[in-house]
Amino acid sequence: MRAGRFARAAIAALLVVAAASCGSGGGGGTSTGNVPTGVALITAARGGQVRSADGLVTLDVPAGALAQDTTITVRPVQGSQVPSDVAQLEPLGNVYSLGPDGTRFAKPVHITMGFNTDNVGVSDPSKLWLPLPLVRASDGTKSGFDNPLVTLDTRTHSLHAAGDISHFSTVTLVKGVATGRLDPDSVTSTYPGSAWTATVTVANIGNGHFGIDYDLFVYEVSESSTQPVAVLPVTHPSGHGNGVAVGSSRATSPPSQFVCGGTGNGTYTINFTIRFSGGWLDYNSYALTGDAGCTGTTTSTTTTTTTTTSTSSPSPSPTPHYPAAFTATFNPDAYSTLYTEPVTDPSWTYHWTVQMQADAPCGSGFAGNTPQSNQATWFHADKDAQPPAPKGPCDHNFYSNTTGHPGYVTLVVTGPGFHCQAQYFGSVSGTSQPPMCVKD
Repeated sequence: MRAGRFARAAIAALLVVAAASCGSGGGGGTSTGNVPTGVALITAARGGQVRSADGLVTLDVPAGALAQDTTITVRPVQGSQVPSDVAQLEPLGNVYSLGPDGTRFAKPVHITMGFNTDNVGVSDPSKLWLPLPLVRASDGTKSGFDNPLVTLDTRTHSLHAAGDISHFSTVTLVKGVATGRLDPDSVTSTYPGSAWTATVTVANIGNGHFGIDYDLFVYEVSESSTQPVAVLPVTHPSGHGNGVAVGSSRATSPPSQFVCGGTGNGTYTINFTIRFSGGWLDYNSYALTGDAGCTGTTTSTTTTTTTTTSTSSPSPSPTPHYPAAFTATFNPDAYSTLYTEPVTDPSWTYHWTVQMQADAPCGSGFAGNTPQSNQATWFHADKDAQPPAPKGPCDHNFYSNTTGHPGYVTLVVTGPGFHCQAQYFGSVSGTSQPPMCVKD
């Protein structure tokens, strides 16, 4: 297993809160603005970004990854230019040549690939191929991405793949050996407070092009959503899960639970990792997304008081109140972010968590209910920081100049007869969206 492969990439944020950076940015590429050209001079000292001319592939080269300033190219190859062993594996979209061929990096280079293709569909329209990122070296050696994540939209068949690579070669997405089905792949006319369950069924269909068929294991199941959809807590088994032999299938269990926390259109996603029992296939993480139309009859979130005749004066009913959007404030001197729920009540409980897949050790700096129950802190200094900066648990190679460290901070507030959930993506200052609340 390649180093770093086990820690999978963070789930791509479908709803990202605009925020300021907690670290310096800037790239060393000389391509003009944001116009994708497929070629850029990347400096060794600063790094930079290169996008293919069609805009579908992006390379982010960190500072210090190159030994010297280098002109990087990202070019699609077609027809006879595609290596025969790659064509045999049935690419789902374009094949790209990354150059200079054979370039190796001292630090991982992050790659993202986007496709919108009907090739992900199989004979059953409810199923999708679970593609495999393929990296082919010039000597024919094959591997996948490190820290891979493939996101599929079950309705539009759009694909987004992300991960890390350590050398230049030929890259694409191929069909792989499994299909996935999100059930249901959409819900409509639901109303605030209504909940539903969903599962992903993975089928191991095998693929003779790989030379041998392998059992696979489905595990690390989790959920995410965009407003007004909220995730209801479900505990999934830990470990590598049960195997799925060739010719069989298995559904995620227990079912994932989602709820409409308001009106409007949102999405719900089930995330999972597949481990293969052999070959270069290794580990890959996937996210299947469906649509939710929370457009039915709205139920009130306030309490209605009915007046009745009584010989004594009734006690006044308290005005119900609910949590507000929690804030996140970054302290650059302490390399720490403080998250605060501004509305408090002694009868409420606050449960804080952080999900970190791309840089799992970074999550160890997160502490919920600190310094108070309605607050959480996240210490996220770099593990290789130089004095006078303190060393911390995080790897800034995974750092984004817009969202900070990749991770979802989730707050669940439980009060008498209700619970609310709010999420924030990243570790930089800003304000999360209002929480989604449902009556119990």
